[in-house]
Formats: sequence, structure tokens, C-alpha cells
Amino acid sequence: MDKKHSNLIWVILGSVILLNVVVLCCDTVYAEQISSHSSMPLPAVFVMSAQNNIFPWSAKEVVAAEKALAEKEAEVVKEVNTEVKTEAVKVASEVKTETKKIAKAAENVKKVAEEEIGPGVTPASAGADATNNADGTATDAQTTPATPKFETAGIEYFNDACFIGDSFTEGLTIYSKIPNADFYGIRGVSTSNVMKKSVKLPNGGTGTLEQALAQKQYGKIYI
Repeated sequence: MDKKHSNLIWVILGSVILLNVVVLCCDTVYAEQISSHSSMPLPAVFVMSAQNNIFPWSAKEVVAAEKALAEKEAEVVKEVNTEVKTEAVKVASEVKTETKKIAKAAENVKKVAEEEIGPGVTPASAGADATNNADGTATDAQTTPATPKFETAGIEYFNDACFIGDSFTEGLTIYSKIPNADFYGIRGVSTSNVMKKSVKLPNGGTGTLEQALAQKQYGKIYI
């Protein structure tokens, strides 16, 4: 065998060994390079990795780095879980404290209600109708009053009434047909000058509204 053929055999043998090494390490050392250059031949991946100081014996270093990274991630997760647990315990404690405050406030309200109304009586039941005795009299001063009756009044109901207003009241004077009531209809009147405007006095003559109200005692005043 001449020297030329011998060198060719060594090249082929070296390429096979190199290819086997790359294949064996494709999931560890060369995983990132193969993923980034999927179309590149495996021997070329070996050469490119060697340029970046990545060799087959770097596998242990990669595994160690991945292990350290995993341990760091686990440590971070543990710290986060601890912080979350601590915060949850803190919130639960605050909720418990607020619940106790609310319960205490409710107890104080109940105590005040019993002192004001009586034990066993709630504000709602205190306003209910009182029960009657055998003679028909009420036993509770808080008996619901009877609904007042309304009756239609005659025109004499306005005998002691007066009406105070603006020009609309003047119209009421003409069309209301209330004979014994007094009407003080003042044009352009406002709340700032109503007491200073001139009106016809009940006893004759003219004067201010204040003078008119002083001359006669009214039982009803409509404004």
C-alpha cells in the first residue's frame, strides 16, 4: 500500500470517528449549534464548535452548568413560594382582625339598642303596632297613629288666608272667587324686594307687605 492510499484511509477513518463523536454529543455539547445550523454537515459543526472552544469533553461542563441553572431556578421558585405564603398568611391575619372588629361593632350596636329600646327588642319590632289590653287600651306608647281623615272644606276655609306672589297672584285675585281672602299680587317681585314693595293694606291705604302682615293676623299664608 503506497503512502497516498494510507493517508486516504486515515482521513476516512478520522472522518468516521469525528462523525460518531458529533452524533454522540449532538444532544449535549453540540445541541445548540445543530439547532441553529440544521443544514450544516455534522463535521462542519465540529469545526465551527472547535472555533468557539466547544469540544466533546465539554459535555461535563455543560451538564454541570445546566444542573447549576436548574438548582438556581428551584431556589428562586422556593423563595417566591415562601414570599407568597408569607403574604397570604399576612392577608389572612388582617382579614381575621377586621372580622373581629366588625363583630365587636355589631355587638356594640346591639348593646346600645337594648339600652335604648329594651332587651330582646329590635328597632324594627319597636315600631310595630302595640298589643291591646282586655279593655282595649294600648300597652305601648309607640302605637301607630290612626290615618287622619280628609274632608272637603267650603269657601269659608279661606276667610283667614292671604296669598302673596307676583302677577299670577293678581290673576288669582280676579278669577279665584274667594271673597274674604286677601291677595297681595306684586308685579316684578323677587325674594330680595318683596317686603319693600307697595301693596294695598287691609285697613285701607297703601304700604309695605310687612305693614300689611302686621295689621291683620292670618291663619293661613300662601306664597
